[in-house]
Amino acid sequence: MKTLSEFEISIVESLITIADKTNQTTKDWIEQFFFTEDEGRALIIQAKENYGVFFLKKEIFDDDDLKQQEESKFHQLIHFLNYLKSENYITQSRGKQNRSSQMFFIQDSFRDPQPTKGAIILNAGGEYTESPNTIQNHFKEIVYEGITYDHDVFDLILSTLTGSLFVSPTIHQLIKDEKKEESTKKKKNRPVFFIVVTILLVLIIGLIVVSHFHLLTLIKPLHSSILDKGHHDSDSLVANKNITEVDDLSSTKDTLYGIDISKWNGNIIEDIGEQSDLNFIICRASEGLTIKDDEFHHNWKSIKKKKLIRGAYHFYMTDDDPIEQAKHFTDIIGELDNNDIAPILDIESGSIPEDNPIDVSDLHIDLILFLKEVEKITGRKPIIYTSEYFANEYLTYKRFSKYRLWLAEYSNGSNPKVPSTWVDVGWMIWQKSSSYSINNKKNDFDMFIGEEWELFM
Repeated sequence: MKTLSEFEISIVESLITIADKTNQTTKDWIEQFFFTEDEGRALIIQAKENYGVFFLKKEIFDDDDLKQQEESKFHQLIHFLNYLKSENYITQSRGKQNRSSQMFFIQDSFRDPQPTKGAIILNAGGEYTESPNTIQNHFKEIVYEGITYDHDVFDLILSTLTGSLFVSPTIHQLIKDEKKEESTKKKKNRPVFFIVVTILLVLIIGLIVVSHFHLLTLIKPLHSSILDKGHHDSDSLVANKNITEVDDLSSTKDTLYGIDISKWNGNIIEDIGEQSDLNFIICRASEGLTIKDDEFHHNWKSIKKKKLIRGAYHFYMTDDDPIEQAKHFTDIIGELDNNDIAPILDIESGSIPEDNPIDVSDLHIDLILFLKEVEKITGRKPIIYTSEYFANEYLTYKRFSKYRLWLAEYSNGSNPKVPSTWVDVGWMIWQKSSSYSINNKKNDFDMFIGEEWELFM
């Protein structure tokens, strides 16, 4: 069973309060729980124009940290509500009236918004909107600014936050299970806690006694040690200052060749000679929620030292939270250089546990959330790695074609078989075989056709 975060528990507790109501709308509930004037959040959905705007009070919007926290919480809300739907804890239905509605105004202070010439009056206080991403007060001051969600997640927002809402009584079980598990953890951890505290107290007392007698005798060796360490570090810097790192790759080729590697390839980069025809190397950075490739940072630095173009990928696991996976991946790769390949999502058969089949529509939602989060953090539009077979079965959402494709399709032909989702736009990188040899070691072989700058888009 899914372990709930504090925010998810608060969602469940709020839904429990309406579990017995039969005519509850999602809009009424969400206005009381999340989109409140006190919290400084609002949502306007433009169904006719196919976009939604998540508004934050200007003081929140202008603070980058607060803005990011609020947007992340909004994503968590959408994802968790869809999880509850997939597990049948809630059911939502959009009737004829909801399907034909052109706009939805969601906040507890918005009451019967009235269109006027060139603007829409949102409440009795005179707040109004006349542009897609701002709300102003009657003094014409901007009081809210908005984050726009277009086609990628618009359908998800519309289907999740509108329509009728029915909450199953079984939702109580989520909280009961969570409290039972938490209670068990506390009981198990209590003896350990007291043991740790006791040990720490003994150590502190011992250190105080020892330091009273030996502080003066320790100072001189410590000072000498620091000086010695500084001397050695200086020597190390001098020894390495002739290492050249590439910041500007300006050469241009019609076809670029590369390999992709992980820790299983060992120190393969060290075996690449100066006469190699390779132009780029893509290395595994992370997997799921917790796994970091043991060789990633070594590979990442080594590729740059070899003056090759580098890229990093995350192996996606469908059982894990998409937002948290995106954060795990971006934490590991850090800030990308302008001449690094955009971050890559690796999704394939191994991403789906054999004992836990998935719902394709839920997978589409999760992947969009992952891709959007990675793009928000890195400022780069991610690339999708997958196979033709897997894509045709699981990645049939047409909007995935907005993300460039790294296609695994082992073929002897001059062109690969392109999945139906990308048939109109084609592939970016083609993983053509697994038989590229470096010192008699076999590696995946990739090719990119185009000018080098296009690889960094």
